[in-house]
Amino acid sequence: DEAELAQLRALAAADGWYGVRVAGGGPAAAVRACALLASGWSDRLALHVDAAGAPAALSYSTAAHACGLFPAPAAAPAHFQTKAEVRLPRLGGRARSQLQRERERERREEAPAEAVREPGFFQKYWLYIAGGLLVMNVLLGLAAGPVEGAAPAAGAAARA
Repeated sequence: DEAELAQLRALAAADGWYGVRVAGGGPAAAVRACALLASGWSDRLALHVDAAGAPAALSYSTAAHACGLFPAPAAAPAHFQTKAEVRLPRLGGRARSQLQRERERERREEAPAEAVREPGFFQKYWLYIAGGLLVMNVLLGLAAGPVEGAAPAAGAAARA
């Protein structure tokens, strides 16, 4: 109502803080009142709980992170535009690694073993093919005789 809006405006003018607390004396959090006004009463709450489910911490933020950057709306909305969430604790390192090991084992059991790929013909016998071509080239070169115009070998000149 107008009385609460006037109190919030006065708190913002004094650069005060607007706070919330979990019922029963639980965790509390606060934001600057001027940021709450500048955001048009748009805020976000996150309740962090421990492994037993008890409230451990409370996060509170507004859409406007600084005062004075956004003009305060002339008319206040009919109600807060709050988005709330409960954040659960994450699994510890040991539990997570055990879970990962189980998943990897399941993947290995489901995945078929890859067949060993047999090497191709040329991959197996390239050395024999290259050696055969070399021997053939040498034998054909010897059978063809000397090349015309080539200088005689040193031994051939001494014999003559």
